[in-house]
This record gives sequence, C-alpha cells and structure tokens, in this order.
Amino acid sequence: SPQISGDGSVLAYLNPDRKGNLNVVIANPMDALQSQQFVTRGSRSIEHFQWAADSKHILYLQDDDGDEQWVLHSVDVGSKEDVVVMGAANSSVEAFWTDRRAPG
Repeated sequence: SPQISGDGSVLAYLNPDRKGNLNVVIANPMDALQSQQFVTRGSRSIEHFQWAADSKHILYLQDDDGDEQWVLHSVDVGSKEDVVVMGAANSSVEAFWTDRRAPG
C-alpha cells in the first residue's frame, strides 16, 4: 500500500515495471504526475518496503535469487545510493515491520 514519508513530503508505492517486477516509485503527493521509478534492482520484485524514520531513506527487502535469502537495503531518496544493510549469502533477514499507528 502507498506510504507517505514521516515528514509528509514524498509518497512511495509499488508499481510493476515492463517485465512485471514490482519496484518502488516515489512521487510528490501534491503532483503524482511527477512520479519517478526509484528503486529498480535485479530481476525480482520488491515486495516489502518502508520509510526510515528520517524520511530520507527507503528500506526494502529483496530475495534476489528466489532462495528466500532476503537482503535488507537502504536507499537514499536524494542521491539514490543503495546500500546493503543486512543479509548476504547463506544468511537470512526476518521481516519486522512496525505500524506507526499502533506503537509497541
């Protein structure tokens, strides 16, 4: 589902590319026509993403090879730099997403 950054300045949502893989798209919430493909990585869909608390990074999980070896990435919205935060060959990342509406 679409997510607005914590500071309300950017909207992010999943949208399929030409091959049908889901990628994160960012948009100005006041002008959706300014949307841009943001995170495109590999040949597999991005199924889980979340804004970081600083509203400057998007965190996402991706299973690059279909082997359930999930890798956690952090992407800087401004520079589009993508950094692997956790996960590698022979390891796994367990998803733990929080809901800001239901703390604790």
